[in-house]
Amino acid sequence: MAGGRRRLLDRAWLRGLLAWLLSLYIRFLRLTTRWEWEAPEETRRLLLEKGAFVGCFSHSRIAMTYPAWPVPVERLTVLTSSHRDGLLVARTVEHLGARTVSGSGTAPGQGGAEALKALSGVAAAGEVIGITPDGPRGPFLRVKGGAVMVAQAAGIPLVPFALAQRRASYLKTWDRFVLPWPFSRGLLLFGAPVTVPAERRLGALEETRRQVEAALIALTQEADRRCGHPVLEPGGESALMHIHTKQEEFVYILEGNPTLVTNDGETELSPGMCVGFPPNGQAHHIVNRTDRKAVMLEVGDRPQGDEGSYPNDDIQVVMQDGKWAFTHKDGTPY
Repeated sequence: MAGGRRRLLDRAWLRGLLAWLLSLYIRFLRLTTRWEWEAPEETRRLLLEKGAFVGCFSHSRIAMTYPAWPVPVERLTVLTSSHRDGLLVARTVEHLGARTVSGSGTAPGQGGAEALKALSGVAAAGEVIGITPDGPRGPFLRVKGGAVMVAQAAGIPLVPFALAQRRASYLKTWDRFVLPWPFSRGLLLFGAPVTVPAERRLGALEETRRQVEAALIALTQEADRRCGHPVLEPGGESALMHIHTKQEEFVYILEGNPTLVTNDGETELSPGMCVGFPPNGQAHHIVNRTDRKAVMLEVGDRPQGDEGSYPNDDIQVVMQDGKWAFTHKDGTPY
């Protein structure tokens, strides 16, 4: 089946037709999805004042980038691979009004040198360069050095960002590719700009790469969590032990075997199991003690005035105007 799909994508006319159909669907998503976006002040200025940067996001979220993008897409140039899937992405992106540059930022033999030169010109024009540093074949959310090389060559910062949507399908691919549905709500989270040192010392570049990777992972997990699709990596936890005063919570296990921890003890969960938490019930959270990720569907009604208490930590939280306001237990803000 996979071989047949690859042979079909080798046909330019069919690849062009599929790219056109995908672009129509993505435009429909933009019309029917309500997006919110959040960014630190430095990143907001870059976006709104036409500052250049390298935007790093997961390959799994490509289909959501155009519908969510908060500034004119004509300012966005996407680095794509010369692989057949990359050619499909390039044609689709171009139908949507953005530009593309083909090549690998890490391998001159695959067009990397030409790509670096072209992207330096993009940066000089004050535009945004979009890169999926975990693509085209993974590992998922692992940033490769090419994004850092592009930012250093262009003399611009790296900005990690993540997208998630409430109604979406997670495909069984290496990156759990997200296929968004129309008539939904989505969230776009930007991180703070990361400056790349001018020196070409390997250790300094590796430190920058790790910094961007850690931010990308954290942003993706937070966006998924806030859209009701939390993913627990090995050793991760859904939240600190907590209790809500008004909110009802419902959790359905999609993948993995996380552990439910409450005042009464611990219960290992498995796919297909569900757990409900009434207001003013037991303190609880879910942890992943296995070596495999766990995926959950999390639903809550987020009523105005809801309060969350954390019996084991110096935190309390109140729902105000649709957002959580965190303070210490003595009322002083974080």
